[in-house]
Amino acid sequence: MGGLKRVEDLESSPPPRGSRIAMVMDFHPSSVGGVQSHVRDLTRLLQDLGYEVIIVSRALGKGDVKDLEAEGHYIVKPLFPLEIIFVPPDPFDLKREIKTLGPDIVHSHHIYTLTSLLALKSARDLGLPRVATNHSIFLAYDKVALWRIASIVLPTRYLLPNAQAVISVSSAADRW
Repeated sequence: MGGLKRVEDLESSPPPRGSRIAMVMDFHPSSVGGVQSHVRDLTRLLQDLGYEVIIVSRALGKGDVKDLEAEGHYIVKPLFPLEIIFVPPDPFDLKREIKTLGPDIVHSHHIYTLTSLLALKSARDLGLPRVATNHSIFLAYDKVALWRIASIVLPTRYLLPNAQAVISVSSAADRW
């Protein structure tokens, strides 16, 4: 993916304490899953370090866990009235929400889902710093020929370059 840099190669320093960070993902933060628990844990850590963190997500999986509703969580609507992973968020609603919330940086989680990818584009359009975390490897990622065919139709190839940096949670995800 041309133009992306490794986080450790970036020449900038971390945002100053007190900065507002928008965590973006498709899944409701109270739902069960690795991406969701990562975002919850990272949010708590960043808040403990003095950052203001807001979460922007879809309502996917809402209700899996009842006790984690929190202030600072904003839900964007799907483009069509179906709350399933394959229906993208309304891109205008997402961009409007990001603009209204006024984050200093946008951190998208999971590079194979549309809310995260479209948030990177919205943040770029708004002139905001943006980073993505790759939480997994794609199905058959080691099958180069299959991936080349699939990547033509998957939005990751076209939208991930809107990130200024990508963080991977494992060496396998990093190799992808």
